[in-house]
Amino acid sequence: MAWEETRGSSRVVLAGARHVAHADDAKGRSDEASRLPGRSLRPRVLAGAGVALVVLALIAFLLMRGGDKPTDRAALVDVEPTPSSSPRSPTPADVLTESAPTGVWKVVVVGRTLTTRGGQTKPLKQREDPIMWTFPAAACSDTQCSGTVSSSSGKEFSFTWDGQRLVVAREDAVYRNKKEACVDTDTGVVQPIEQSAARITWHYHYNPFVGSASRLVGTSVTRTTYEFFGTCEPHDSDTVKATYEWRMTPVAKT
Repeated sequence: MAWEETRGSSRVVLAGARHVAHADDAKGRSDEASRLPGRSLRPRVLAGAGVALVVLALIAFLLMRGGDKPTDRAALVDVEPTPSSSPRSPTPADVLTESAPTGVWKVVVVGRTLTTRGGQTKPLKQREDPIMWTFPAAACSDTQCSGTVSSSSGKEFSFTWDGQRLVVAREDAVYRNKKEACVDTDTGVVQPIEQSAARITWHYHYNPFVGSASRLVGTSVTRTTYEFFGTCEPHDSDTVKATYEWRMTPVAKT
C-alpha cells in the first residue's frame, strides 16, 4: 500500500562645484605722479619760503592720497563678496534611504520546480493570488535600512535593506500535518486510517529578495518529510521538495 500525499502550497508569509570667492586685496595706491620738486625754480630761496613750499607740497600729497583714508578702506572691505557655502555631499545613509523600497508592492508566488522521491524534477505549475506589502519610509544607517512591512493578509514582518538585498523576516518554519489515511495506489481506494496512515511535515525556507527598483525576486524552498503507519509505505511519486519564486513589483500611485 503506498502513500499518495495531498500537496499543499507554501503561503505567502527591497556643488555642483564649490565656489570659492577670491577677492583681491583692495589696496589704495598713492599717486606716484605727485612728488616734491627736486630743485627750486629760483637759484636762491629764502628759508621761510622754502619751508612754506615744503608744507604746501605735503598738503597736496596728502590730499591726493585720500583713497587711503580708514573710512575708504572700510568701505572696500564691506563690498568684498562672501564665499558661498557648498552643498552637502550625500552620505551612505542618504544613498540607502533613496534606494530602499517604499510604498505598496504587489507580491505574487509562483511555482518553479517539483522534485519527487524517485528523483524526478518537473515544472511546478502553481500561482498564488497576489497580496500587497506596504513599506514605510525606512530608518537607515550607513550600512542598512530597517522597518516593518504590513501585508494585506493582516500580518507584519520586519525587514532590512542593505542596498542590494531585501531580507524579510519570514523565519524558516515547520508545519506538521495530522495523521491521514493512505490510498491504495492500484485501486484508488482510501484505506482505514487504523490500518494504513501517514503524517506529512513541511519545512519552509525563505531566501532574500534581489533585483532592481522596479522588480525584486526572492525564492523559497519547501521540503517534505513523511511518517508512515501500518501498511502505508513510501512511493516514488511522493513530493520531497518544491521551489517557489516570489515576485515583487511596485504598485503605481493613482
